[in-house]
Amino acid sequence: GSTSQVVGQGLLVEAGVRPMGYFEMAKVAFPALVIVAIYMATIGYKLLDKYVQIDDNIDPALLPKEGVVYPKWKKWVVTLLVLAGFVTGTWNIAYCALVGAAILLATKTLDWKASFRSVDWNTVCVLGFATAMAAGLNNSGAGKMIADWLLSLCGGANASVPVIMVVMTQLCLVLTNVMSNTATVAMLAPIAINLALELGVEPVIFVCPIAAASGMAIATPIGTPCMTQSMVAGY
Repeated sequence: GSTSQVVGQGLLVEAGVRPMGYFEMAKVAFPALVIVAIYMATIGYKLLDKYVQIDDNIDPALLPKEGVVYPKWKKWVVTLLVLAGFVTGTWNIAYCALVGAAILLATKTLDWKASFRSVDWNTVCVLGFATAMAAGLNNSGAGKMIADWLLSLCGGANASVPVIMVVMTQLCLVLTNVMSNTATVAMLAPIAINLALELGVEPVIFVCPIAAASGMAIATPIGTPCMTQSMVAGY
């Protein structure tokens, strides 16, 4: 769904533990989706309409060329194959996405130049930085050291799993509003994985709430790429 989930999933795979299932995040995110939908349907849209002047003009460079028709059925076929490959566990999401994109470009279903212009290179760079940060925490032992400290702070071997989950989630909610959501996950997920292993529980039950909380960066315009892009666009 977003880059923070991809980072969390990659860290779970790298740690050699069970990764998130395709719809596993839905257990955490669906209640938030319902709340946001109710809010936007009641007072959210009215506030936007009152205080924000929205310009819906689209960059002409991203529009299809005149006279060129790209067959939509190919996009649907490739999309379904990519989803099937990931859901069935044939490949991980990165391989599925790359193969799907390569097929669309090779068959000229997508325009090369327009596709590259639409890539958010800032997000690509942030993902690279986040992966390096996570590797540094793991390889240096800093992630385990912080995990041990947090575990002792919460009661050591008798620490409550729900309490630690709440602490990690609240910490993520604060940090994600002042730093990138992917960097926040890259920093906290290795700690959460080590905590889970120390407590003898599946790391995925800590990583899912952290990934979901990292997307709640709505208090500042720098927490997530979508907020930053909205600010640049003048919203």
